[in-house]
Amino acid sequence: MDVPIKLGTNILIFAYDLDDIDPCQSKLDIKYHDDRRGTRILPLRSYADQPTDEMFVGLDFVDFRFDNHAVPSADTTYYCKVFKSPSRFLTKRHAIAHKVLIDSRNTNLLHHLDLFECSSKDVLDDANLPDGICDDILTGMRMCSSNVATSWAIGADSTTVYPEEAGYAVTSAISNKYFMIKIHYDNPRLTSSKMIMRVCYTV
Repeated sequence: MDVPIKLGTNILIFAYDLDDIDPCQSKLDIKYHDDRRGTRILPLRSYADQPTDEMFVGLDFVDFRFDNHAVPSADTTYYCKVFKSPSRFLTKRHAIAHKVLIDSRNTNLLHHLDLFECSSKDVLDDANLPDGICDDILTGMRMCSSNVATSWAIGADSTTVYPEEAGYAVTSAISNKYFMIKIHYDNPRLTSSKMIMRVCYTV
């Protein structure tokens, strides 16, 4: 059965042997793969379909940055960081795309991330915004854990453009002040990491 290669994430199942098959044989001798098998999540069409930087010229953008962040040496870590909404957002904007910029040396550390829009009912200390292991800080951060603005996961394209008819509406800084990024890391070797999530907005 033919399966179409689609945009975005494709889930692959593979198995292989150590010897090549001779296609000229009338009867192919396909051997059992033993433990040489696995799965991968890959964007098979990303190189052909990635939007160019010219598409975003003239647009405003916000960078949510994790610079020189030491990821805990653990199989699974959920890390949360709260960001203040840009003060220049005085009127309603629409996000039309996001781009995840990861240090090329550490692409294997990041499993997925979610960007949450926090409830406008709560006011935080802007000089000491929550930042740490999610289980340690989320008890008092429930207002930042339900409204998902956008997401990214391993295997997805670095840049995601939203449908023309469905940009993500973002209210002004006056009515909505905070966002939170929740990251799932896998890092058994205690490697420091740098990651930026860039969200492009209409002017």
